[in-house]
Amino acid sequence: MTGSVRQPPPVLAINMNQPGSFVHWSIFYVSVANLVLIAVMVVIFGAALLLPFPKGHSIEAAAAGGGPSRLPTPRRGAARSAGTTS
Repeated sequence: MTGSVRQPPPVLAINMNQPGSFVHWSIFYVSVANLVLIAVMVVIFGAALLLPFPKGHSIEAAAAGGGPSRLPTPRRGAARSAGTTS
C-alpha cells in the first residue's frame, strides 16, 4: 500500500474543547444545553396533553354501518356468586 494518504477526521459542528455556557437567573444556574433539553421535554409534554388520543376501531365500525361497538350488558342474575341461594 504505497501512496495511501490519511484523511483528517471530520470537523464537528460544535467545538467541545471550551467551557460550557451557563444561564444564571436568580437562584437557578443551568447550562444552555440542559435548558434546551428541558424546553424540548416541556413541549413534548404539552403536545401529549393537547393532542387527542386515537379512537381505535370504532370509526371503522361506524363507517361500515355497525355503529359503535359496545359490550353486552349482563343479565340480572349473572352478578350473583354461584354459592349463594335466594
